[in-house]
Amino acid sequence: MKIKPSLVLGTGGAVSGPILLAGFLLRKKTVIFEPNVVPGLTNRWLSHFVDMVIVVFNSTKAFFKTKKQIQFPFPVRSEMSRITLKDQLDGSNKSLRVLVLGGSQGSFVINQVVSKVITSDTGFSFVHQTGKKEFEYLKKLYSDFENVRVFSFLHKIHEFYEWADVVIGRAGTGTISELSATGRAGILVPLASSADNHQLKNAQDLERKSAVILIEESQFTVKRLTNTLEDLVNQPQKIKQLSSNIHNLKLGAEADNIASYLLGNM
Repeated sequence: MKIKPSLVLGTGGAVSGPILLAGFLLRKKTVIFEPNVVPGLTNRWLSHFVDMVIVVFNSTKAFFKTKKQIQFPFPVRSEMSRITLKDQLDGSNKSLRVLVLGGSQGSFVINQVVSKVITSDTGFSFVHQTGKKEFEYLKKLYSDFENVRVFSFLHKIHEFYEWADVVIGRAGTGTISELSATGRAGILVPLASSADNHQLKNAQDLERKSAVILIEESQFTVKRLTNTLEDLVNQPQKIKQLSSNIHNLKLGAEADNIASYLLGNM
């Protein structure tokens, strides 16, 4: 009542519930934004009251009863959308460039497995974003290896997507949208402790569409990752297929399309 907004946008989670309900009771325009394949409890409940539901994945529409739905890509930085698809690899394992993303906090599971692959001298080239906690340890571990560059955080991440052939990361919508915007082949390792196991559901939806390679945490081993990367090198057309399929889903784009819609149509 103090701010007097003309529109209230909620992005899920318990904190959105009371605010969007207040907006509804005060007869303000209300919108929910659902970034995951399977919506959480709050957004499913709020969908009965709000004026519009914005989804990222087409599959999400089936989980909402309301017909007031519209699909938009997840917002990514503008540099991502200007990255072009890569040509097919030539079949040489030395040409495989692997970007490893653990998120801003890093991922212990991903760091442990990837570091063992890197130090086993596979011949692949790596950029490994580790997070702050394990950066110094891994920097020291990699000091004698020329096939890896290590960072705690990637400030100009679009430059590394441009460089990469394959990206290893979690299965949050942020990473997925970047893969889609840049058209990069992805190996997704969903966070097992994510709320409602939403990362696994995101990755499973994309795996069914042959748009990513899914490896669950319990199966993410040195042998499994090495075999997966070697398989991609031996079948370079698979990288091209993954790249094309994730890109064609159009799950990531600049944010101004959502903003323009909200300002012009609500």
